[in-house]
Amino acid sequence: MTGAQKTKPHGGNREASENTTAWTSDSGAQHSPQQATALMLALFATDAACAQLDRYALATDAPAWTAVEAANLLDAARAMLTRSVTP
Repeated sequence: MTGAQKTKPHGGNREASENTTAWTSDSGAQHSPQQATALMLALFATDAACAQLDRYALATDAPAWTAVEAANLLDAARAMLTRSVTP
């Protein structure tokens, strides 16, 4: 590249993968970027499963009690994951 180089404000020329600082979650735990990514992916998967169970419950007049219990457990898991990833 010739001429003046473009830089990101306050970010320098670092790539996202070079960000190795840990951050503290709502629960007080410190997570590296890799750990935080794993927790976020688990949270997204939990949200997707909850959405599917919601669709199922809305599509039937009498959802199976096991599906209702699974939805309740997923809600609890989602709440705990949210606490673990909230900085």
